[in-house]
Amino acid sequence: MKMQRQVLWGVGIALVLSLAMHLPFLNYPPYSQHVWRQTSTLNVADNFYEESMNIFLPRVNQRYDGDGITGAPFPLYEWVLASAYHVLGNQFWLHRILSWLLTVMGAFAMLHLAKRWWKNDMAALAAFVFYLFSPELFYDGWIALPDTMALAFCLWGLIHFERYWEEDKTSSLWISALFFMLGGAVKLQYLGIGFIPAGMLLRDRQRLNIPTLLQLAGFAVLAVLPPLAWYRYSAGLIEKSGLADFGLELKPAESLEMALRVIKKNFISDIPEVILGFVAFAGLLLALFLFIRMPKRFSHRLFIPLLVFSGGYLIYHLLELRVLEHHQYYMLPYLTVLIPLAAKGISLLSRQKWSMLFFFLGIQIILTGFRMIPSRFAAEEKMIHPAFWDDESRNNLRNCIPDSSLILTGPDDSRCINFYFLHKKGWAYGSTEELFVQHNDGSNMDDAMRGGCEYLITSDEHVEKGLLAPYLKEQVYYEKGISVYRLRSPEE
Repeated sequence: MKMQRQVLWGVGIALVLSLAMHLPFLNYPPYSQHVWRQTSTLNVADNFYEESMNIFLPRVNQRYDGDGITGAPFPLYEWVLASAYHVLGNQFWLHRILSWLLTVMGAFAMLHLAKRWWKNDMAALAAFVFYLFSPELFYDGWIALPDTMALAFCLWGLIHFERYWEEDKTSSLWISALFFMLGGAVKLQYLGIGFIPAGMLLRDRQRLNIPTLLQLAGFAVLAVLPPLAWYRYSAGLIEKSGLADFGLELKPAESLEMALRVIKKNFISDIPEVILGFVAFAGLLLALFLFIRMPKRFSHRLFIPLLVFSGGYLIYHLLELRVLEHHQYYMLPYLTVLIPLAAKGISLLSRQKWSMLFFFLGIQIILTGFRMIPSRFAAEEKMIHPAFWDDESRNNLRNCIPDSSLILTGPDDSRCINFYFLHKKGWAYGSTEELFVQHNDGSNMDDAMRGGCEYLITSDEHVEKGLLAPYLKEQVYYEKGISVYRLRSPEE
């Protein structure tokens, strides 16, 4: 696919700027927004690296006295990261570079997609920059978030399907199926990008003959059944282990009031501010305005595919409203359509002048930096305990007791953040009271003691006066507000 010289320059400049803006935060530990998801991802990667590279048996750290094997979205991201650990060692910067490279992979897919849709180099470059500097992706593409992999894979799956359908390249159909299969297994909701191919088939249904239908059936089996089979298998692992670190269920709104509040926030605030960015959003509004004014808008070749995509993801949005209230990255699949439309609009606004386009794209980059760097990358509040942020104190806490010792740690609602930074396994709690909830065999605390829990690591400064006090034998270490206690054995 030939590109004008300005596109190559623009791509190069955008890549250099993106990397330069991220590099100051290269070797930081996981922190800031979504740190819960970051550490749960990294715990799985660590366990692949240290225990077993069997990709079909992901392990978590809140494992009580068991082996930690449980169900999760297909852990390809974690497995690739663990493989890199075997070559370069367990370094913080590795997951950041992996996520950034996957984001670049997605940006190139977006460039090719916009070029295919609009036959316009300016729109292609704009799509590349809007993807790379989507505020949410600018952040998510630097943290341990498997969504960057799922989105990039499914975008390339879409491109190869279009090559098959429009250029009669059968090999592209199977490449497309492979990309969709991997992307959908990593995160099931990204299979919804396949709504666009479904819309293409609906639009061109007169082309559907027996040989074509057989090919498409094979495509559907390869692209969809393995992800569905993985999630069924994963649900079985969760049921067997009782470890539900990764929720695989839908989460609709609990009330109409909540639904309306979240939808308003998502579409009035989140999409223009963090999903697209204001410049891209302006391009989107212009593209939609011009579409409404088109005399034959409903016969446009993209109308039915984008309509099917929008309808499918509207249903998904309604079924995930509780998550979408605070986790904007669940809307990243929408970029598949929003960015090409925004790129088309901004290319028209530039009036075919490259200087104007570079001006608009420069504003997008600047605004993204101002929006995300102070609030997430450089924010004073790291969303982790201060002792975990500092290298020395974190390592002191890790090394004060053996890694093989089972621990109880909290308060930690995430059940994964403390474990990751402490590099330990065992039991976690959100509040002390939940440890003493009674069941048939006693309490949760009784379970921990019978299971061989040896130490308590807590940030609770009043633990020696609370419900846990009778279980404390001695304090063995203290670091910046975190205490390490040896627990009494059941016989003492």
